[in-house]
Amino acid sequence: MNGKRDLRALSDYVFSRTRDRLANLEDDEYFWEPSPSCWSIRVSTDGIATVDGQLLRPEKAPFTTIAWRLWHPIDCYGADRNEQLLLETDDGRGELRCAPCPSASTALDALDRANQWWVGLLDGLSEQTLSQPLGPSAGVPTRTKIVAPTCCTSSMR
Repeated sequence: MNGKRDLRALSDYVFSRTRDRLANLEDDEYFWEPSPSCWSIRVSTDGIATVDGQLLRPEKAPFTTIAWRLWHPIDCYGADRNEQLLLETDDGRGELRCAPCPSASTALDALDRANQWWVGLLDGLSEQTLSQPLGPSAGVPTRTKIVAPTCCTSSMR
């Protein structure tokens, strides 16, 4: 098993599928609300974008817009926690990388930048690092490894 190669292949595969499906996304679709009271990205009159329900965990999740859903992978790829868990460092720029975006084009740019940053983290990892337990700092048992079993990536080959 080559954990680094498999992890990178899985990441590239998921990103390319996601990015391809979002090609030509425009603001009307980005902000479209399929039902009343959707969670979305809201842009104030001064251009500041905020995320609905960011800290809430309702029993029944509401419908969400593409804007809200696109913010999620931007946050997953670009969050400081990735660097903290994988490299035990923190560049402190996660909030900037993961900020909600006021338009479809800025969100797609942010998604691309967050993915590039994530890929840089993956490329900087050694096989030895990937085989090490995450440990208590990750909130998981010390026997839990970073790399997923091969069964998760074998169908992509």
